[in-house]
Amino acid sequence: MIDADRTRRWAIFTGVLLPMAIAISACSTTSDSKQQMSAEQIKTQIIGKSLGYYAGAYSGNITYKQNGKMSYTATGRPYSGTWRLKGDQMCTFLSNNFRAGRETCFDWFETADATYKTGLGYKVWAL
Repeated sequence: MIDADRTRRWAIFTGVLLPMAIAISACSTTSDSKQQMSAEQIKTQIIGKSLGYYAGAYSGNITYKQNGKMSYTATGRPYSGTWRLKGDQMCTFLSNNFRAGRETCFDWFETADATYKTGLGYKVWAL
């Protein structure tokens, strides 16, 4: 009886659960395919460009200027700040109460659908 029960559980695992786990894993990695960007890629693809962004409750436009300054809108209001590169990360300091006045550093990722994502969870695209 114990061997039959063990055989039945193994059959369920290999015939149903294992293929489902593999399929789910393949879907999640394929749809969220992204490549971390280097500092050089950030300079050529992000800096100086007009970008749109979406991050949950916030969306708007953002520009990282060549001089280390940035301007953006959030909920329709204009804001500003500064940015710098630290290795392959971008660090920003926002001149308002976002992020409690702290500098925040994050990665940039280029996605398969020609948009970008940040390590903060923002989806970004060229305008």
